[in-house]
Amino acid sequence: MKAPRTLILLAAARDLRLLRGDGVGKGLEELAHLTWEDLPDVDFEFSDRAPRERGGGLGGSLHTIDPRQTEREKERGRMVGHAIRVLGEEWAKGGYDRIVTSAPDKMLGLLRNALPKELADNMAADMDKDLVKIPLHDLPKHLAAVIKF
Repeated sequence: MKAPRTLILLAAARDLRLLRGDGVGKGLEELAHLTWEDLPDVDFEFSDRAPRERGGGLGGSLHTIDPRQTEREKERGRMVGHAIRVLGEEWAKGGYDRIVTSAPDKMLGLLRNALPKELADNMAADMDKDLVKIPLHDLPKHLAAVIKF
């Protein structure tokens, strides 16, 4: 029986990695590693405050453009878009049996909500854990709680 081939997405606010697992004991292969600096529409050179602009009234007061979303949240959303694009492009090549994702809680929530049905239907597991900086050879033990490699 052939071991299932797994496509793994590790995502965080500033990085994403795409990996392939070909079965237990075969380790993982890194297919892509992108940082926010690789993506022209993502910029993390800002503060966590909500964006502000000068008002047009007599007092010239400052007011919030969108008080519900900070710049960091906007950039995180852009990273999610890129993560889903990269995941979808690789999945479309075929040959994969399942998908596993791992990301910090806010990023994971955005990923879950934004995944297209085709990708969501093939999710084997997801983890609320930031693994993007973990060396490739150490990742199997970090993912062992949800899947064996």
